[in-house]
Amino acid sequence: MPTANSHRIAVAGFALLAFANCGSPLDLNDPRFGPTLSQAIAPPPVSGGTLLVTRDATRAVVSDPDRDRIYVVDLGSRSRIADIPVAGGEPGRLVEGEDGVVYAVLRNSNAVQVVDARSGRAIAARPVCPAPRGVAFDGRTSTLHVACAGGELRSIATRDWRTTRSITVARDLRDVVIDGDGLVVSSFRSAQIHRVSADGAVSAPEAPAEFHQSQQRVVSTSTGARTTIEQRFEPNVAWRLVAKPGGGAALLHQRAQVTPVTPPSMTASTASYYGTTTVCASCSCSVVHATVTDVGREGASPLVPMATLAVDMAYSPDGTKVAVVSAANYTVPLYPSLLLLPTSSLAPGRECASDRLAVAQPSGQTIAVAFAPTGLLLAQTREPAALFFADTGASLALSTESRHDTGHEVFHSNSGAFIACASCHPEGSDDGHVWNFSATEIRRTQNLRGGVVASAPYHWAGDLPTMSALAARVFVARMSGPRLAPPQVAALERWLDRQPLPAPARTVMDDAASRGRALFMSARTACLECHSGERFTSNETVSLRDTRLQVPSLRGVAWRAPYRFDGCAKTLEERFTRCGDERHGGGANTFDAGELRDLVAYLETL
Repeated sequence: MPTANSHRIAVAGFALLAFANCGSPLDLNDPRFGPTLSQAIAPPPVSGGTLLVTRDATRAVVSDPDRDRIYVVDLGSRSRIADIPVAGGEPGRLVEGEDGVVYAVLRNSNAVQVVDARSGRAIAARPVCPAPRGVAFDGRTSTLHVACAGGELRSIATRDWRTTRSITVARDLRDVVIDGDGLVVSSFRSAQIHRVSADGAVSAPEAPAEFHQSQQRVVSTSTGARTTIEQRFEPNVAWRLVAKPGGGAALLHQRAQVTPVTPPSMTASTASYYGTTTVCASCSCSVVHATVTDVGREGASPLVPMATLAVDMAYSPDGTKVAVVSAANYTVPLYPSLLLLPTSSLAPGRECASDRLAVAQPSGQTIAVAFAPTGLLLAQTREPAALFFADTGASLALSTESRHDTGHEVFHSNSGAFIACASCHPEGSDDGHVWNFSATEIRRTQNLRGGVVASAPYHWAGDLPTMSALAARVFVARMSGPRLAPPQVAALERWLDRQPLPAPARTVMDDAASRGRALFMSARTACLECHSGERFTSNETVSLRDTRLQVPSLRGVAWRAPYRFDGCAKTLEERFTRCGDERHGGGANTFDAGELRDLVAYLETL
């Protein structure tokens, strides 16, 4: 694992590297993995945004989803004053209410944990909604707003814990912030935002602008020949929505390539499909990159170079600087895990925000960042569990319990080409993006949750029989990563296989779902020919539209729009109408409106 000194040396020397470089011809950009180890309980995927500093600058409150703890730190003495267990809760986002009370979302339960930050005392776990994700507090009305993955936005009066408003916005909600008299809510995979007015009216979804760039790619290492390709990127995966000092909101999100992902020349020994370690004439060589977009601002913001798997951000109190966390760079000493930028560098019209500011670097995997009202910059590392103080470069240990897991480490690591497995499979699932590999090969990202081992052979075509074959094809050949040793591949397989599916989107088998089940099971639809058994898949590779495809599981299908191997259908309804045919799933006239509603209702229970 990289040491604190190695990170600081890397940062000091980083100014010598041009931002036009996407790496080094040496092996310095290869990830370094620690001892091979699998935890008895698989650590959850990184979600980010788990650190808060109180308004009076006296306390830091830290969620630790890996250990199911919440810590309270006294910033005066820089010591931990509380360690609060929340068994099985997977604590996430935090917000401060009144009188030093902090609310921590428990992602794996239906509640928020209420904590007195001044004393470090746990008050209670209060029910809110299934799968809570984002949280905001309006001190004018003493109201807690909770965004839930199922699409609900709950408003709760904290004085008596009465729900004052519950509206449905959109599935896969992530964050909520207060903006003037209304709210801004983000959706995770789509990176869309909705505005909610004071009277509860929900706006049409808005999305950040697309991004265009020209990239020079090496086509011959012997002659140095290059070719220029045009790339277009669309927004996806909104890791963090935050309120900006002085008003407004900003979104930290990824952008994924829409134009064809072309394979490099076989003579370019260090090039790959998804990223490259060679020098290129652009600040991004990866098919996925991070950016920060001001909500409501027109134009595409520049990308943030080297912010691989950027999962959290924070603005300085005066709004002149923004800190961004790269959760994937900790295994590559050459690249920073904590980036500090002037906010002026993120204005539209530039290709890359290259005006990085010097900042000390944490040792370990950085997952969250926050500024104190005094301007002090803090960062949280998950392994080891520690709170990092950027002014001194020192870290305060929060727990001595190690959660090092090689599978988790490989999955969240920068491969060396500014991309991680988690870049396209955020939180172990999928980014919902549709990739253009060729005119005849349009493929959406596949889901990895819910027991990946049982889905072998892998990939849409089922042409990779083992995890070793998958790692060689994707992590090594396409992501420019180093070859993984067999024990590392085994650890990756173990960690992935234990990532659970989310709870069904519809939790009740009501009359509509019961009718849909009967329709699904009927000979008329013939769904069971391919989608049977506990996982609702035959797990066979079949010929469909002259294409060899692996039959996917339907477990958790309601969370995985768009649908079909080519992402044709934006909704489950479209899957059986516009994007269906008589050979697979029906066509436009196969089901009447009532049958279609019933069938979708049943699928949402899986």
